[in-house]
Amino acid sequence: MFRSFEYRFDAARKCLINGDLVHHGKTFIWTLTCKDNYDAFQSKAQSINAMLHNNYLNTLYIDCDDRSLLNRIHLELKDIGEHSLVLQTPYGALHFDGTFTKVQIDKVISCAHFLPNVEEGHKCGHLHGHDFGISVLLLLAPKGDLQELVDFISEKIESLENRLLNDIKGLDNPTSENFAKWIYYKHRSKIYNILDVTVTETKTAGSSFDGSQKWKLRKSFDMECAIPFEKTFSGHSYQVVLGIVSDIDKEAGWAIDFGDVKASFKEDYKALDHHELGEVLGLTTVDNFELAKYIFEQMKPKLSILTFVEVIDQKNNVWNYQPW
Repeated sequence: MFRSFEYRFDAARKCLINGDLVHHGKTFIWTLTCKDNYDAFQSKAQSINAMLHNNYLNTLYIDCDDRSLLNRIHLELKDIGEHSLVLQTPYGALHFDGTFTKVQIDKVISCAHFLPNVEEGHKCGHLHGHDFGISVLLLLAPKGDLQELVDFISEKIESLENRLLNDIKGLDNPTSENFAKWIYYKHRSKIYNILDVTVTETKTAGSSFDGSQKWKLRKSFDMECAIPFEKTFSGHSYQVVLGIVSDIDKEAGWAIDFGDVKASFKEDYKALDHHELGEVLGLTTVDNFELAKYIFEQMKPKLSILTFVEVIDQKNNVWNYQPW
């Protein structure tokens, strides 16, 4: 299991932005992910965040661009244990694991498509469209030009705007899995450090491809639940993510129909959503780890390719359960 904690601080700084040295202020959003020592990490991260909030970063650090800022936060946390950090940026995000910096470039494009190989009567066989979310994750070289990388990938993704995907060579069956694979190989020949491409057709469903011939799928659900709390009750709004890692059916072009994932979770979802979790789980106290574990154990016999379950609260704290 790992946990992720999200933090926000407002600060000003002077640094290079698009080649110009400028003063500016913004709300910084960063995420810490760790596999153990949760309380120690959380306490230290809260302390770091409080130090940075409403401060002028140049008085704290010589270099305070996004990449340097992540490195400084990592140095403050490294004595506690292994962890990774993500800083949200205007183009997507920067990821840092203590050794490598990765760049995530996020774009949204509007395209039409239809799936020619689905069974007769399936709604996806009709011409329809999506606002596709595209995320490209790349390894940034130690002295690599970040802006050049962002501009190149952004231009290539934006060139797909308002296209019928089926008309593009290699995308005659444009499932999200095939679309992610197509983007990966189309641009990996020109940029060799692409690590992963994620395509989301809706806010609740997406597929990722990293060249391993295994696709990572996520299907999310929102739930409103009561929980036992100090001899009375409290409540939470949750996002539950079912995570799948699988190869794909070459004819269908997908690992599984997201509609089938939804159907397999239907009964368990009904038992949890708008119910009291202590009663459902048979526990007097319920935390998000127990909820993620319970859902995994209920769903694994029904969905054999299920790999993990995430539970995310309204503060974007994440509990990820995978038993291996």
